[in-house]
Amino acid sequence: MELTLEHKIYLACWRVRKIHKEIELADYQRVMKHYDPDIPAFDIILNEVDRITQEISDLDKMIASV
Repeated sequence: MELTLEHKIYLACWRVRKIHKEIELADYQRVMKHYDPDIPAFDIILNEVDRITQEISDLDKMIASV
């Protein structure tokens, strides 16, 4: 199946969003290396990492479906 221009645009946008999410995830992972799990903010950071990881997974599925 040949992709239409609209599909190519969506695919490009999803790939860019995925790259930005991967950069954001790497930033959070760097911060986590310096935090102690006893700090209350650590749970917030873990939740953000989980959320970002899920978003990357969703974007992967969307990209693969095209």
